[in-house]
Amino acid sequence: MYCKNCGKEFTEGSICPNCGTNNQENALAAAEKKSKKWLIIVVILVILIIGIVIIGFFANKAKDKNNKSEKYNENMEAAFCMLEDSADLLDKIADATYEGWYDAIYEDDIDINWGIVIAQAGVSDEISKVKRIDEALSDLYKEIKSDENRSNDQDRFDALKECYDSFQEYYEFVINVSGSFNTYSENKENIKKSYKKTVNNFETEFDNTPDFNYEDMLPEEKSDDSSSDEI
Repeated sequence: MYCKNCGKEFTEGSICPNCGTNNQENALAAAEKKSKKWLIIVVILVILIIGIVIIGFFANKAKDKNNKSEKYNENMEAAFCMLEDSADLLDKIADATYEGWYDAIYEDDIDINWGIVIAQAGVSDEISKVKRIDEALSDLYKEIKSDENRSNDQDRFDALKECYDSFQEYYEFVINVSGSFNTYSENKENIKKSYKKTVNNFETEFDNTPDFNYEDMLPEEKSDDSSSDEI
């Protein structure tokens, strides 16, 4: 503060130490100025803190959204790889069942049911894996279907749904064999080609063909001695 009489600068009290003039009004003005200065500093700090909090909130929200989107894409890639691998597995099971059924009727003259059991025993590893894939796919499909990101990815989801429905048809056809040999023989190639087509259609919905290691997503392999017991 400066004395209104002599202009001397001083920092304490309102009485000028140089000339003794009472500078009460100047002291109040200086105090008010100092108070306003601190108020402005506090307001600026509060605004900065609020800004940092808001930026952090939206940054975390964007990060969370990106993580969810990344998880959704990973699930889509995993689903494709499961469905693609299933095509070879189901083809092997279908062909083995056909051959065993054919031999039972025309070659070995044995009971048809035994022929199917023996044939499928030869592809037991393929049957085991495709059953595990079926179980994992069921859970994965439900998760993808309920994901909020699906609304922005309708074409790819539609391709997934078509492929998954075709997989279910093919899976039921080769795992739970029923009907006559002629019916099975007539339908086998049509179902095989239809499923392969849906897999190819699903693949076109990706920019690059997925190469996702989904093994950890499969349930543990269950021991099944039913075939050997029946034989």
